[in-house]
Amino acid sequence: MFNKSEYLKNISDDELKMFLAKGFDKAAYAEKRHEAAFTDFADPFKVMTLSAAVRKNTGLEVKVFGGFEGAERLMAGFCPEYAVERPFPIVPVLISYNSAYSKKLSHRDFLGSVLGLGIERSKIGDILVNEGNALVFCCESVAGFIETSLEQVGHTKVRAEIKEHI
Repeated sequence: MFNKSEYLKNISDDELKMFLAKGFDKAAYAEKRHEAAFTDFADPFKVMTLSAAVRKNTGLEVKVFGGFEGAERLMAGFCPEYAVERPFPIVPVLISYNSAYSKKLSHRDFLGSVLGLGIERSKIGDILVNEGNALVFCCESVAGFIETSLEQVGHTKVRAEIKEHI
C-alpha cells in the first residue's frame, strides 16, 4: 500500500481527510486479508476521490454503489482481482405508515427519526420517500436495529421491515 500520511498531508478538509484515511485502511485490509472490504456511505465527491486514489496506488478492483442505480450516497468496495467478490453490505428497509391518519412525512422526518435511534449518518444511504412509506438504504450492520427499534417518525406510528428485494 502507498504512503497514506504523505497523501493526506495536503488535504485541508478534515471531514474528507478522515473519510480518506478510513477508506485507505479498508483498502489495506482488503489487500492484506485477500477479501472484499467496504466503506460506509458518503457523498459522491468523497467516494470518487477515494476510489481514484486507491485505483492509482493499489492493485485492487474498486467498485462504487449506493443500493440502486443513480443513488446519491455511495459506498466504495475494494477487492483483489483474484478474490471472490461479495455483494455490497447495503440493505433496504421499508418504513411504512397509514397516510390516511397522518400528515405527509418528509425525507427530513425519516432521516431525523433514524438518526434519533443513535445511528451515525455514515451508516445511512439514500432515503426514497413515497406516499405512505419510505425506503431507507442502510449498512447491513444497522438494518436489524432499525427494523426492531423504529416505532414512530415524528408523531406517526410506523412499521419498519427489511426488504430482500426492491
